[in-house]
Amino acid sequence: MIVVDASVLAPALADDSADGDASRASLRADLLAAPELIDLEVLSVFRRQIAVGQLAVPRAEMAVADLLAPPLRRISHRGLLLRCWELRHNLTQYDAAFVALAKLFDATTGGRTSSTSTSVVGKSCVQQLNHLALARFPDKGSAAL
Repeated sequence: MIVVDASVLAPALADDSADGDASRASLRADLLAAPELIDLEVLSVFRRQIAVGQLAVPRAEMAVADLLAPPLRRISHRGLLLRCWELRHNLTQYDAAFVALAKLFDATTGGRTSSTSTSVVGKSCVQQLNHLALARFPDKGSAAL
């Protein structure tokens, strides 16, 4: 299972370039999950891209319709709130929701970043390498994260 964030899902839905192809390829053949806020985050990306002229309104409208189509399991963030709060020193609450969900399902998180960094949260390491970040949680069943 991959816990996907808007930085991968938005281009997978609306970007017809090689970046969109790469996002779509990274999501194939896996079960996808995300906190319910994923829909609002993706819409925010589309809104921002329209505002700066990177996305045409008709293409965005197609992408919004497609947002409902992928086999994406949306999980309520309410059950993640306490763990998100515990992660407040290392992550934004939005990012913490994705990390907490990944840990809940012992999954991989797929996200993108423009910088290279490593963030250690408990015993788990979130490695962000160039544009594709994958967080692996090797300590199955641990309550560390």
